[in-house]
Formats: sequence, structure tokens, C-alpha cells
Amino acid sequence: MLKKQKIGLLAAAVGSLALSGVAGAGTQTGNLTVSAVLASACSVSTAPAISFASFSTLAGTDQTADTGTSLQVACSAGLTPVLFASGTRTMVDGGGLNPIAFNLSLTAGAIANDLAIAIGPAASFGLTQDGAPHAVVLYARVPLANYAAKAAGIYSTAAPLVVTVSY
Repeated sequence: MLKKQKIGLLAAAVGSLALSGVAGAGTQTGNLTVSAVLASACSVSTAPAISFASFSTLAGTDQTADTGTSLQVACSAGLTPVLFASGTRTMVDGGGLNPIAFNLSLTAGAIANDLAIAIGPAASFGLTQDGAPHAVVLYARVPLANYAAKAAGIYSTAAPLVVTVSY
């Protein structure tokens, strides 16, 4: 009888191990952390443009134009972006002569040449900072006195102005 009892206990132990999995197995837990460094940034569209189109030297009024939607700026949340445009604010004819000065501004009509040309007291422009591109309109003005006595021709900037957003 003792032999049957030992066999019964052994069978019970084997059955218990079979039900519980591998003999002596245990579990441990650990915490997983995930991290990232997210940098704030701004971007400016690559090819903003202003065209005064065609007008006569006898037009008799200041000429105005703007970038429309060609200037797109995107900024991350939490920034204080400022805008400036560096470069010479004159257009010249095909021979590089007869300069025609113009104003640049964030204000419609560009009565003042108040868009900064370098980092410093640049213009804050109330941009929605959500990472999406938004149209920013730059306005330009050529005062009558700057073009009335110029020769007819095609005028453009000798080198592009560089539009920069600083943040």
C-alpha cells in the first residue's frame, strides 16, 4: 500500500507541475520609459515674390504690390517669431542701371519702409503658431518720385532679398 501511496503522491506532484508550467518558473516586471526631444522651429517658403507688373512712367501715382500668398511661414507653438528682409531695396534695368528704390512693409500700402533689414528690431507679425504654413503678406511701394524720370524697361532686384524668420 505504501508503494501505491508513493506512486499516487508522485503522480499528483507531476500533475501539479504540468498544470503550473515549467518547474520553478517565475515572472518579473520592469518599467519601460519612452522619451523624445522635440525642437521648436520655423520655416519660410522658398520663393516668395512681389510683382509690380506693368505701369507707365506717366502713371502719376505711387505703385503698390504685395506678395499675396507666395510668402508662407510655419512656426511651432510657443515661439515669438519676427520677420525681416535683408538686401538692397532697389530694382535696376537690364543694364544694371537706373535704380528704382521701393519700400517694404507688413502694413498695407507700404507707406513706410518699415520692414527691418537685419536681425534686431524686426517686425512681429502675429503668426498663428501651429506648425502649419500660413500666408504672410509683405507690401511694397514705389513712390512716383522714384520712377517718373526713369527709362522704360524691365526692372528687377539685382540680387534677391532674403526673407528670414527669426525665433
